[in-house]
Amino acid sequence: MNSQKIIVLLNLILIIFSFPLLKAQSLSNNIDQAEFNYKNEEFTLAAQFYKKAWEKVVTKTDLLQHAAFSFYQGGQMEDAIQAYEILAAESSKHEAKSFYYLALASKEIGNYRDATDYYKAYYKKLSSKDKERILIRNEISRCLEGVKLAKLQPVAIVESIGANINSNNEEYNIIPSVNFTDRFYFSAIRAENEGGKRNNEGKADEKSGILRSDLFIAEKESGSWKPIKKMNTLINGTKHDAILDFINDGESMVYFQSWNQNEGDIKIHNLSSESNKKVDENLFKGLIYGEIGDKYMSVFQDSVVIFSSKRLGGYGGFDLYISILRNGKWSTPKNLGNKINTPYNEISPFIAKDGLTLYYSSDNLQSIGGYDIFRTIFKAESGIWDQAENIGLPVNSGANDYSFRLTPDGLSGVFTSDRKKNSKGKQDIFIAYFKQELEEQYYPSNGTMLSLLFEPKNENETAPKSNISNTAKQPNEALNKVYKDYIVEPVFYVDDKFIKEAKTIKQVDQLQSMMKVNPELKIQLMAHAYEENSAPLNLYYSIKKAEQISALIEEQGIPKEKIQVYGFGNYFPNAKPEINNTKYEISEKWNKRIELNIISADTSLARISYSSPAIPEYLKMPPSKNLKNIFSTLFYTILIGESEQVLNSDILKKKDHPTFVYFDPKSKKYQYYYGIETKFRDAESIFTKIKENSKLKIVPLLQGSIIERKEVINFVEKYPDLILYINFMNNQK
Repeated sequence: MNSQKIIVLLNLILIIFSFPLLKAQSLSNNIDQAEFNYKNEEFTLAAQFYKKAWEKVVTKTDLLQHAAFSFYQGGQMEDAIQAYEILAAESSKHEAKSFYYLALASKEIGNYRDATDYYKAYYKKLSSKDKERILIRNEISRCLEGVKLAKLQPVAIVESIGANINSNNEEYNIIPSVNFTDRFYFSAIRAENEGGKRNNEGKADEKSGILRSDLFIAEKESGSWKPIKKMNTLINGTKHDAILDFINDGESMVYFQSWNQNEGDIKIHNLSSESNKKVDENLFKGLIYGEIGDKYMSVFQDSVVIFSSKRLGGYGGFDLYISILRNGKWSTPKNLGNKINTPYNEISPFIAKDGLTLYYSSDNLQSIGGYDIFRTIFKAESGIWDQAENIGLPVNSGANDYSFRLTPDGLSGVFTSDRKKNSKGKQDIFIAYFKQELEEQYYPSNGTMLSLLFEPKNENETAPKSNISNTAKQPNEALNKVYKDYIVEPVFYVDDKFIKEAKTIKQVDQLQSMMKVNPELKIQLMAHAYEENSAPLNLYYSIKKAEQISALIEEQGIPKEKIQVYGFGNYFPNAKPEINNTKYEISEKWNKRIELNIISADTSLARISYSSPAIPEYLKMPPSKNLKNIFSTLFYTILIGESEQVLNSDILKKKDHPTFVYFDPKSKKYQYYYGIETKFRDAESIFTKIKENSKLKIVPLLQGSIIERKEVINFVEKYPDLILYINFMNNQK
């Protein structure tokens, strides 16, 4: 064998033996690149490298979990399902969450039957007390809706609106121009947006700050999308800017400006303004308040507006409300009723050209994703809305679909979705080409019959009522006196921010005005808490909420001796806290509250009415003690003890009778009570069962204040039941 052949043979052997090493190095490099992109949330790129190193990925659980998540976030659902199925089978650590993501991925590709099975498997892994069980049961219901809708013919062809518009970040709230064909306005979060990354205080913060959305214009020319352009830099600032609608025949744009996308200002911009001209930032004059969370509006011919709001008196989370312009003034907003609103959320309304057809999004249990797009028609002859219907697949998906708008020709519609299929970023804009022309957009209306909603109510109408009950006395000489009516609403809270909310300030301002004219009045603050802790802590937590309102009232110049502060813990819910032994979180919005009770004299000229929220029938609690009535007159209770803070007592943990705590300004201590009874014998019966503690005592309260022993005789003529109390006390001696 000559030397040349030997060299060739040696090189061949070297290649053969070095190939595994080179392959191992390649796999290692791909893993490094995949993990780097995963940590930087570049999931589409990460997915590419995980695929290249798949034979190594499947051997390590953590790598497989990262790869599965990257496939899912990158919209590669078949790969995600394959990876999560392996995880579910081989890793007990990742099994539960694998079922969850298998359900999500199955929904994304329209396989709602498999999604149902995966959700059920995940549900079985949750503990019986896990709050997520309610959410998963809802998702199973939505999947079953998906199975039904999948049997129907697709209503449209849906596509991503275009690479020039969508990016790997967020695009949303797209609205067609009123006056220019193929022109659209939308909001987007881009790296080059005005102000850069900022914190919630508006200060530049590259490390932990976030980018906020700016307003953009997209336009087609000869069938192709032109490069998008930003709107006036004087509009786009450091805050979130989101378009809401057009007014003044499309000459003016209404937009929402905020730091957090929840509370902000609703402003108007004249589109004819020159780019170098100062922007006119007039606030929208309708009765819509962005500062309390009202948002998503649709304006019809400058005279009707439908919008989303969480204000009191609704059916659930966000409800849809309508207001009309009459004689230069916007009417008080009216809830659209239970044909549309549900215990869930209804957002992003759109009124079609006919002035009768309404599109909106809801996450109710007839949706298949989170938010689905629904359609309803107002029937002028009956003055009510048709039952809303899901507009179907593929416009709606297993994700959130909202901010739907028909184009002026009625042949297509644009909307926002966070679906993964055909998506580039977190939220993208999609366009639906409908198979049939939508007549509601083709035949323009010279007006709308929606004003019929403000005519006298139909007897069969079931929209929420204000539930106002008047408890003021009406003296015979009322005709000779000038009375002033006041409607008092409860203050609802989620956290301590409620004290600065507009609704709270409004109630306190009304109290200050009322007390200034009627100084004889007294205020009782009755707070209710629903924290997951013991009864004594709930009592204490509730009275601390009442004290926050008390301090605010005192700041308005109302003497503290005119204010009584109580905490009732979780004994008097407005809505059922649990259904079938499972906590129902939506009830907390009605249960966490501070009720205001006004104690008035017979001679008072203030007539007090109380407004309470409309609660769906299936959530309403059965009738219980009317605290306002009881605390306005004589009742009996048992004093358990006093404390400077929380009083730990086993009696307070009993659930057979209500408990409450009162702050006594004389002793500067919290007094804890057990039982609330209007008859002495009933209070005595309770006392007899727990009297092993010699420190307990029955006390009578009149309008919330203890009647001292030596003063009881002064009230016997008006309240004869007190004779039984006097006899009892004498026997005790």
